[in-house]
Amino acid sequence: MSLMTSLSTGVSGLKAAQTAVNTTAHNIANVNTKGYSRQDIINADKVYNKVGSSHISYSQVGLGSEVAAIKQSRNVFYDKAYRLQVGRQNFYEVQSEAVSEIENLMGEMNGVQFQNTVADVWNSVQELAKEPDSIVKRTAFISTANTFLLRAQDIYSQLESYQVNLNTQIQESVDRINQIGEKIEALNTEIARYEIGSENANDYRDQRNLLLDELGEYASISYYEDVDGKVLVNIEGTQFVSQDHVYKIHTEPLNETTRMLNVVWGTGNPVFNLDQGFSSEKNTDIGKLKSLLMARGDAAGKYTDIPSKTDEKYNKNGTFNQEAYDQDVIDYNKTVGSYIIMNNQASFDKLIHAVATAINDVLCPNSDVDSVLGNLGLTTTETEVTYTDYRGKTVKKNLSEVKIWDEYNAAVGMDEDATPREELFSRQAVDRYTEVEIEVADKDGNTSKKKIWIYNEENPDDEYTLYTTKQMNINENLLDNPSKLPLSANNYLGNVDGYDEATCEKLKEIWNVEFDTINPNVLTKQTFTDYYQALIGNVATLGREYKSMASDQEGLVEGIDSNRQAVSGVSSDEQLTYLIQFQYAYTANSRYITTIDEMLADLLNKLS
Repeated sequence: MSLMTSLSTGVSGLKAAQTAVNTTAHNIANVNTKGYSRQDIINADKVYNKVGSSHISYSQVGLGSEVAAIKQSRNVFYDKAYRLQVGRQNFYEVQSEAVSEIENLMGEMNGVQFQNTVADVWNSVQELAKEPDSIVKRTAFISTANTFLLRAQDIYSQLESYQVNLNTQIQESVDRINQIGEKIEALNTEIARYEIGSENANDYRDQRNLLLDELGEYASISYYEDVDGKVLVNIEGTQFVSQDHVYKIHTEPLNETTRMLNVVWGTGNPVFNLDQGFSSEKNTDIGKLKSLLMARGDAAGKYTDIPSKTDEKYNKNGTFNQEAYDQDVIDYNKTVGSYIIMNNQASFDKLIHAVATAINDVLCPNSDVDSVLGNLGLTTTETEVTYTDYRGKTVKKNLSEVKIWDEYNAAVGMDEDATPREELFSRQAVDRYTEVEIEVADKDGNTSKKKIWIYNEENPDDEYTLYTTKQMNINENLLDNPSKLPLSANNYLGNVDGYDEATCEKLKEIWNVEFDTINPNVLTKQTFTDYYQALIGNVATLGREYKSMASDQEGLVEGIDSNRQAVSGVSSDEQLTYLIQFQYAYTANSRYITTIDEMLADLLNKLS
């Protein structure tokens, strides 16, 4: 080997040592930089030079070393595991937070637990039954019912407000996801530009990996790196970042009548399939954004969202439609049952509806036409009735299909006019009854016109007809004049000046009736009081479950990240050791070059 070749060999070692020193110094400088991955030098032999020859082979002389690559120390499997599990952690953290909010709202209202408010109504019923002719007791009963409804509406309203707040978080999450996508695309471009010229783009790769970590918090992602070094990303199985484009997600109202936002692609297709519920086994419980959507639900929940075997739609002609009920239960479990706020709104509304309608049905009882007229010694010659509903539309119904006010068995007010048909809880847009005239005949066959009052039944397809928490208020006539509360005996059953003991007893009895289950997955029916206790108990249990799952996920994520850091993290002590090693190598190469330089100088002196 010539001296000049030797000099070149020494220079190659010097450059390699210098690069190693610089890389090590870079590692030390970024020891506290979030997302930084340790960089390691990969050295390689230079191509050997062939010298001399024999009948067997050439002799080879080494030409030094060179830096083949500066490699990031990362484990792709740890990265993927981290992004999956951090997404699951964020999913259950959102669920836990939502349940905690519900628990706070339903458990406490201005220092008064709502279950105490339910108990107050029961207590006022008991006191009323002792002195039903007392204006004071009647006033107290109506006032307590009003407080009950106002507090229920306050809770329901705050749950709706929380849904709106989640809408805001959903929009913020969508905006951040799109920002991450744009940044990943920009980094893809920079990485490809640098590395196509064989330059090092590891710091850009660190920034991109940090963005992928964050993106994994919001949604279930998959990704791969193409030959150009660009990362292509999918969200929920749909392309999000391609080689040269970001397919942004958007928000849009679920429908024309709601403030609820849906998350969709530019094509209008939903980003998430919420109907599948969520399961760790199927990896459908990943991401903050999906969890926000499922916690919120797609509407404000109401009692009609919960299938109940007592619903008339399942009970017709004396038979129960088990098939229709089972299908509705399946649909409920896929949607409402998985939507925390909406489900609890519906369960809460179910209680308020049950209390209100039970009291109303005692104060203003309904029955079929034949039964009511039969008690009055009358029959009807008509089969149909035509009237105008609250929307101004003409309605024609068969008399056998309607319920009417049972004037024979109904109590009346103790006011001078013995006012009838005064329900306690009223719908805001729909009166309880519509007055019509029909032709009737007495036992002697004499015909005449008689007024009847058709009950305007609840229609699940028409929200305004429902006795929901939002749609109710206390009857203003009773607030203004408690004497109109129907607790006095009517002309058919006794003197209007005396109170109707049977009505008072019925008011007491409804509190001991096990009216329904919380949801179709629960077999045990409860009374009003037990129902609410079971409801808040379920909320508390669910809260503990989600909190535990979020905590477990946090521990798992920390463990995976610790393993990642063991691979890619920077140890100051280790890097300082390497720095000393590379400095020694640099010094050795410098001395080697100095020696070759002296030899060349000595040779030149002798030749001169």
